[in-house]
Amino acid sequence: MNVRNLLTVNAVLVTLVSLTALLSPTTFLKTNGLEITQFTINLMRVVGALIVGYAITSWLMRREPASSARRAFLTGAGVSYVVFAVVNVLNITALPELETNIGWVYFGLNSLLGIAFLGFALKERAAP
Repeated sequence: MNVRNLLTVNAVLVTLVSLTALLSPTTFLKTNGLEITQFTINLMRVVGALIVGYAITSWLMRREPASSARRAFLTGAGVSYVVFAVVNVLNITALPELETNIGWVYFGLNSLLGIAFLGFALKERAAP
């Protein structure tokens, strides 16, 4: 796996999540075992709107050469995924009524992506 492939996979995954949150928030909520209310539907749409920009940034960044800007993006994405993984564990332990299987899947995926992004960020060197 290289940085370009990681950013491409990230862009596709985040696009799927953002489109689901924007276009079908009830599906997203049901999948995660969450209560469907007008508030949670609106919240999912806000989340989808926020992360669509992240998906586009990942897509556009994938062909860029090594730089301090790309390293900053990789670091930010890595930290974000690690925080998501911690939140997944907190949710699984604090909210046992939620669907825990999907929580562990999210934990694994977020952990792997976080480690990959941070690993590439540490190796990233700006082009001369």
